[in-house]
Amino acid sequence: MALLGSNTAHGYGILGHTLTGQVAQQHLTPETARQIKEILSPYYDGLLSKAAPWADTIKGQAKYRWASVYHYINTPGDNPPDECKAEYLNGGKDVVNGIFNMTSLLKQFKAAEPATPEERDLREDALKFFVHFLGDVHQPLHACGKQR
Repeated sequence: MALLGSNTAHGYGILGHTLTGQVAQQHLTPETARQIKEILSPYYDGLLSKAAPWADTIKGQAKYRWASVYHYINTPGDNPPDECKAEYLNGGKDVVNGIFNMTSLLKQFKAAEPATPEERDLREDALKFFVHFLGDVHQPLHACGKQR
C-alpha cells in the first residue's frame, strides 16, 4: 500500500540541475563568468543555475527531439560496486558524446564569433546543453540504463 504513493525516480529534475549549475557557477573564473553571461540571453542573467534545467524543459519540442539520447548512457553488464562498464551504445549517441559534441561547438564559436542570430542561438543552446549534460553524467540513474 505504501508504494502506491511513491514517485518514480527520474533523475535530478529542475531542482537538481539548478543546484549543480549553482555549484558550477561558484567555480568559474571571472573571465569565464563574463563569457557565459555574454553567451546566454538576458533571461538567464549569466547564471548557470537558471540555464542548467533548460534541456529537460524543451525535451518534448520537435526541434530538440534529437537530443533525447544525449541525456544518459547505458552500461550493460554494470554491476556496481564490483564492476562498472561504460560501453558506448546508440552509435555514439549518449551523454558522454553529447558533452563532446557541445564542447566542440563551443570551441568552434570561440575561434570565430557567431555572425548571425541563428549562430548565436546555436551557441547559446550548446552552452545550455553542455551544462545540463554535465549534470546528467553525474546522475547515477542516467548512467546505467536500469531506470528504463
